[in-house]
Amino acid sequence: MLRSISAILLLSIVAAPSPAGGKAGLKELQGEWIATHYEDRGGAVPVDAKKPHRLSIKGNRYTFVNVINVKNNEIKTSTGSFTTDPAKTPKHIDLKSDKGGDGAVGIYELKGNELTLCIVPPESDRPTEFKPDRAVAMLFKFKKGKK
Repeated sequence: MLRSISAILLLSIVAAPSPAGGKAGLKELQGEWIATHYEDRGGAVPVDAKKPHRLSIKGNRYTFVNVINVKNNEIKTSTGSFTTDPAKTPKHIDLKSDKGGDGAVGIYELKGNELTLCIVPPESDRPTEFKPDRAVAMLFKFKKGKK
């Protein structure tokens, strides 16, 4: 009985979010991600296969390349840090922009080489489902890029 309780306690400690900035779950997110789908409350927006949105994750740092206008080659790059809480269901992610003031809170799901991310501004309630059902919610689906 004591062994069972000890094993359960150990598993809960290993699976718990890291108190040092939510480092649990970071390993699975590392690498280059290429957007395959974007959606907001207005519906799905086509992703240009030649110039897709890109997300790069290294350590607890992210770089997001947002292609705003393909015809004019208008691109916005955002950088920052993030923490995760993979013990939550769905898993939580908090992004903090290097520019301050903006960032996002959201949820994520990783299935094989596919990452789904639903985010809202930090002053909004965190999404509970992978649906952009609010004016401020954004849903992205990414595929793992080549290394």
